[in-house]
Amino acid sequence: MRNFNDMTISAVQLFNNMTDEDFMYVHEAGKLKDLCVALSLDLQEKKEDDKERFEA
Repeated sequence: MRNFNDMTISAVQLFNNMTDEDFMYVHEAGKLKDLCVALSLDLQEKKEDDKERFEA
């Protein structure tokens, strides 16, 4: 049996798997802006010199 407590996914993977209902839950919780920030940070990942860098 898989242990889902150890599962990690990126913001993009989360976004790609969200349903319309999921978006409504995020919106109703007042966290839509936080989701957008997380997505923007995840999409701007830069790898240079074998070091991960993020630009916001």
